[in-house]
Amino acid sequence: MALPLEGIRVVGLSQGAAGPVCTQLLGDFGAEVVKVEPPGGDWGRQLGPPFSPVRGGGSTAAAYVGMNRNKRSVVVDVKHPAGREVVLRLADGADVFVVSFRPGVAERLDLGSATLLARNPRLVYCSIPAFGQHGPWRDRPGVDGVVQAMSGLMSITGTEDRPPVKVGVPAADMVGGFLAATGILLALLARQRTGAGQVVDRALLDALLAFQTVPLAMFFCSNKPPARTGSAAPYAVPNEAFPSRDAYVMVAAYSPERWERLCRVLGRPELAADPRFSTKDARVRNRAALREVLEPCSAPAPPRSGWLPWRPRTFCARPCSPTRSWWTPSPLPGSGCSTGTPARCWSRKFPSGTMRRGWRVAAASRASRGAGAEVVLDYAQTVGATTGRLLPTGQVRGEVWVGARAGAVSTRERRGRGQRLRFLPRGGAGLARDRRARGG
Repeated sequence: MALPLEGIRVVGLSQGAAGPVCTQLLGDFGAEVVKVEPPGGDWGRQLGPPFSPVRGGGSTAAAYVGMNRNKRSVVVDVKHPAGREVVLRLADGADVFVVSFRPGVAERLDLGSATLLARNPRLVYCSIPAFGQHGPWRDRPGVDGVVQAMSGLMSITGTEDRPPVKVGVPAADMVGGFLAATGILLALLARQRTGAGQVVDRALLDALLAFQTVPLAMFFCSNKPPARTGSAAPYAVPNEAFPSRDAYVMVAAYSPERWERLCRVLGRPELAADPRFSTKDARVRNRAALREVLEPCSAPAPPRSGWLPWRPRTFCARPCSPTRSWWTPSPLPGSGCSTGTPARCWSRKFPSGTMRRGWRVAAASRASRGAGAEVVLDYAQTVGATTGRLLPTGQVRGEVWVGARAGAVSTRERRGRGQRLRFLPRGGAGLARDRRARGG
């Protein structure tokens, strides 16, 4: 199947993050991307540690690798007349041209929008400065952290008793790159109708202001600056991370039905009728008091794996997962994406004893309920641990998860390595056939 941007050629004269993120996204959708780097390379190659080894020796920053897939790179000194002529010829044959200079820099290099559109009237020219083409800040340099601070994003991130906090990802660069790509797609659509190219201007500061639509709307309505509420949402309670035995669990139970269910699960059904917490508005007003009540209830609650069987039937809850937990060989829940390609037959990957124990649990649950379930236990190879994620098919009973996890943990204790199990909903004949195929 052809990708939607196949046949579109993009020339990226940008460094750092925002421009590369933009052109990478276009490349993901099939565009041919040519990245023009200065002598010595994009300064983003030094954004480390960590660094990744490259073919032929040397290394490049992992951050650079994460923002520059699906591209071909060429080194050109655009300050030299011959180098500038190379870039002009690339632009003549391009559909999209992306720069991330401060305003005026491209014009001084004779690579501004007016020059390139005069040579190639169908070109979509995209500029991604920090603070826009006009105004008192147009000529000032800006990077992600500075833009986060100026936009107000840091003022609403973190907790009131601590200093403002920078978001843990380069939010200005990422959002700016995504919105620039959106503008480019709209310009390409307009070109189909008019035959003429366009100029797209996407400032990083504008991008982060658009990113804050909800807190800005709340400010304009109430005339009160948004508070820093940590993991909590300022407009709904409870909607934040609470401690369990072994991790923090993000709990979203602010609708009336889910709030009542949470109270029952925690063994405090009377809280649902407490005037301080009986309505959403009352819970928002009494946020601190409610947290003082809920934390002692949640701390002795089941560990993070124990919350999962309750989730489909009661309220939204999910462990605050570390980054490493997403690098597993199983599909990401509900996303249609996978970080690996599971083999069709996995009998080589875990002992038959673990398989038999897992199939027994799944078969017993299906016999009692008349419905199958899918349970995935992911082998975290870097730490040799057994972790898990429940993927419900209909209503999944807790004993499927608990039994399967217990079997894998038991095998890990005997053999000193983690295990991965997968139970698929199917009929009895299919189950027996798969057991024979896997040696179970």
